[in-house]
Amino acid sequence: MYNVETDDIIGQYIIFCHVMDEQIKKYGRVREAALETIRICRDRNVLKKYLEEREKEVVNIMIELFNQESAVKEYGEERREEGWKEGWKEGIEEGVQLFAKLFELGNPEELEKALKDPEYRKKLLKDYGLAED
Repeated sequence: MYNVETDDIIGQYIIFCHVMDEQIKKYGRVREAALETIRICRDRNVLKKYLEEREKEVVNIMIELFNQESAVKEYGEERREEGWKEGWKEGIEEGVQLFAKLFELGNPEELEKALKDPEYRKKLLKDYGLAED
């Protein structure tokens, strides 16, 4: 078992991180999780002196990290949604172009097969130069 009285600062920081992870699970990425992490660590004599001297600074850093993580997650979700919408739009455009081409060629059997078989549809899109690679 880890002894905070005799072990190094790195070990204490690892404990701090474990406590923080547990508090984030409990409260989310909010100020309360930061304050509770500090309280628990001080009570367990983990980074106690540092946390007593710099509590406000540590809370501010933790909140800033929470905010950055939230911003990165939100940005990723926005990009994923934009990509999905763009892909959907491109798929519709390709389908309309293929339908028009097959209609123009007067080939209803190929059109019916393309509607039912995604692999055949991909092949036709490629054969007619309608799909982006």
